[in-house]
Amino acid sequence: MPQLFQTIYHSTSSGPVSRPALEELARVAGERNAERELTGVLLYGWQNFVQLLEGTADRTFELLGRIAKDRRCQTVQVHAIRPVPRRTYDGWAMQTWHVQETDETFRITFAQLLLELQSDALTPDERIDLAIKHIEEIKPTFGNAA
Repeated sequence: MPQLFQTIYHSTSSGPVSRPALEELARVAGERNAERELTGVLLYGWQNFVQLLEGTADRTFELLGRIAKDRRCQTVQVHAIRPVPRRTYDGWAMQTWHVQETDETFRITFAQLLLELQSDALTPDERIDLAIKHIEEIKPTFGNAA
């Protein structure tokens, strides 16, 4: 069985992304990710995407390369990559949440995550662990995907 990896990255969109546009992006990405056996979560707010991806190294790096070339993204910054024994988000080809359309707690959690990902004081493992912690905190309060 090939080695699985978790990757967390942050990108800045070239402009605001509407809910319908995010829904379409999630639909297309979900189909592609399912075909490539990639799983994960995509969060969007204030022209910022944060995504936690799970999959093999070759498929993950292929996707990151496509994202880096996407005209809708101004910047892409990979914050951490680590090997894992199993998926955390098995079955989620692309769970997507539009932060600005959620409650205040979720918006604060997303803003905090954006800051934490930039911290030089955190190790790559700590960055991924914090992202998972924040996703798990909001998951029960936000049942519908974009």
